[in-house]
Amino acid sequence: MRFSLNPFGKSKSPFAKALSSYGFKNCSQRQGKLLIGVPAMDGLDPIDNLPEDLKAVAFLAAPVQVDLIHSFMSDPLAQQVEDLAVGTSHYYAQHRLGDYDMQVAIACLDQPLPSLRKAVLGDMSQLFNGGQYYGKLGEIGPFLEQCPALEKLDLFGQFALGAPLRHPALKTLYAAADSIGVSGGPVDQQTVTNLLLSQFASLESLELELEEQDLEEDYSLPQGFAEAGLMPKLEKLYIDPLAKEAQEALDTWRTRS
Repeated sequence: MRFSLNPFGKSKSPFAKALSSYGFKNCSQRQGKLLIGVPAMDGLDPIDNLPEDLKAVAFLAAPVQVDLIHSFMSDPLAQQVEDLAVGTSHYYAQHRLGDYDMQVAIACLDQPLPSLRKAVLGDMSQLFNGGQYYGKLGEIGPFLEQCPALEKLDLFGQFALGAPLRHPALKTLYAAADSIGVSGGPVDQQTVTNLLLSQFASLESLELELEEQDLEEDYSLPQGFAEAGLMPKLEKLYIDPLAKEAQEALDTWRTRS
């Protein structure tokens, strides 16, 4: 199965031109998602042009795809994408295509993404059995401000949030700092504090698995978090590791009537 030809005719979109220069041989598709940075192999179909009606795209060599991501974000078709991944893959690791610093790539996500419902940042796509390496994502606040309809966000690696924010639609937020000992370093306390003081009107599940080998102190909860009412629909809250006092406060929150 191959993706059909792009709908832009003789006047290709900026992203179509950039993807052509990057090489369609370096891309593939799986279950309707365009995978950029992983060639066709078992379970992954080849492509020979930009898919029409693009809804799902994954940049799987993100640290070395900054120009391509920038081209995507400047193209009107980015506004129709509902599912976006920016990270790496086992292919990227196996062929040693670059490092795991994705801060510049994530910073490129600075234009409106009004249709985006699901985003995965920093994950290593598993193409075969093996561990996953995570790296640095940098500041995620500007990205969240560009996707007001986002409902699910997964973060893998070290990320930062410089200030509390407000997001109306996010329902699920999951973060993991480390997998097999390769990460961008620990997430700082201020980021956790700013995340917990953000206003997430629709958030139902918040899971932060932030154990990391260089983490010096367990995390604390901001003063008055449980009474602030910033996440009125929150049902699941998991943070690891937590200081003893913070864990006791969280246990009290979980047993609330």
